[in-house]
Amino acid sequence: MHLFSIQPMDNTNKIESVKEIFNNSGASKATQDAIKDYTLKAFETLEKINISTEKKAILKTFGERLMNRSV
Repeated sequence: MHLFSIQPMDNTNKIESVKEIFNNSGASKATQDAIKDYTLKAFETLEKINISTEKKAILKTFGERLMNRSV
C-alpha cells in the first residue's frame, strides 16, 4: 500500500519496485501464460472462420506479434 500512496517527483524507483514485485510474485509469468493460452484459442477459432488463407495468415501474424511484444 505504501507504493500506492507515495507520489515522488521522480517515479523511476517506484516503477522499478512495482516491476520487481510483479516479477517476483509470479504475476508476470502467469500473465504471459494467459496471453499465450488465449492467443492459441484465438488461432483455433481463426482456423474455423470462412476467410481466405491469406487473411488468416495476416491475422495470425498480428496475433503472434501481440503475444511476443514486450512493454
